[in-house]
Amino acid sequence: MHHPTKLLSLALFSAVLVLGWAASAPETYGSTKVYTISELEVVRQAAPQYPRAAARSGFDGWVDLEFTVTPTGDVSDIEVLDSSSRVFHREALVAMQNWQFKPVMNGGAPAPVRAQLRFTFQYQ
Repeated sequence: MHHPTKLLSLALFSAVLVLGWAASAPETYGSTKVYTISELEVVRQAAPQYPRAAARSGFDGWVDLEFTVTPTGDVSDIEVLDSSSRVFHREALVAMQNWQFKPVMNGGAPAPVRAQLRFTFQYQ
């Protein structure tokens, strides 16, 4: 069972690390720019829950995600790029589905963009 203080600590710690990681320069693939969180306006965010399987062992981890911000600001096409352990994948994907962004404008119209984010999990 999760303790509220552990989950709150995880959420706060994750948010700090996510924003720190996202401040790095964006990558590009071909002619398509991949945005960082610092380049997007977050409307709603959700911290991932610490997985029970990881809690039994008490280890920390992280998951790097890439996803599409749709013209309406929703998140779609979420992919795991890398992680410290598969045990964190599900919770990272579930949390990312609950994020919302201000649409990115391109030529005066909302456009889909790719972005990356790291969720960090710390057992406390």
